[in-house]
Amino acid sequence: MAPATPARSGTAAVRTTGRRLRLLVAACTAPDGSFWAVQRWQRLLPMRGLEPVNPDPEAYELHLSHWSGPLPQLEVSPNWTYGGALQGLFGRLTYLGAPVHGFREADRYVRYLYIDTLNSAYGPGWRRDTGIATHLRNGAFCYSFVRQAPPPGGASSVPRGPGNGERHRVTVMGPGVTPIAWWEGAGLHRYEPSADAAFNGLFDRLVGAADNVCSRER
Repeated sequence: MAPATPARSGTAAVRTTGRRLRLLVAACTAPDGSFWAVQRWQRLLPMRGLEPVNPDPEAYELHLSHWSGPLPQLEVSPNWTYGGALQGLFGRLTYLGAPVHGFREADRYVRYLYIDTLNSAYGPGWRRDTGIATHLRNGAFCYSFVRQAPPPGGASSVPRGPGNGERHRVTVMGPGVTPIAWWEGAGLHRYEPSADAAFNGLFDRLVGAADNVCSRER
């Protein structure tokens, strides 16, 4: 196997025969033309920007993938939601043109998207805001940054946020044994009706009017 040039985790990207990966530790091309990769990430950070209360949730996980052909496609866009009152994100996860989602709560096919925010009300640096699952049928998601309490069982139950920051990123495991997909983009500023109209058009294409969960997030 011919190794690809390794990249420092979380800071760089590498192309393996035209395929671009983030969070990469090492990658190689097998003699049959398939690809192997190891990625390193922090999946189980506390939500709502809280600091870990013990080292376990902050631990890095190694993710091994083996695939050939196209990578999973994670499409994400910022958006103004609830009539421009809030900011949020929406998008979808697909593979080979098909939506990626589970079939019931917490089954092995569910894919959780982890949303991080940079320099927000939670404090300086990157902080974990939430983790949400892609939706049935369309593999889509939507999320508004709003003041809310952390999940039960954490170090605090006091509402925090909203968590929108200077930049946002979304990370999700691909289907099967495909690599982790990753997106990063800038946060929004003052409401702009023309830009919002463009976001709404993209929303209709990626999420669709039939997604009742996201109807107010458009």
